[in-house]
Amino acid sequence: MYQPPKGPVVGTGLVAASAMATIHAMLLIVTIVFTLFVLTRIVRRGMNGLGK
Repeated sequence: MYQPPKGPVVGTGLVAASAMATIHAMLLIVTIVFTLFVLTRIVRRGMNGLGK
C-alpha cells in the first residue's frame, strides 16, 4: 500500500509552497507598483505637454 509522506517531507513541501506563494505575491505587487509608476510618469508628461 502507498503511504503518504509524513513528518519532515510534508513540512518541507508546505514551506516550499508558502515560499513560492510569497515570492509570487511579491513579484505581483512589484509589477503593479512599477506599472502604476510608469503610467503616472506618462500621464504627467502628457499633462505637461498639454499645459505648454
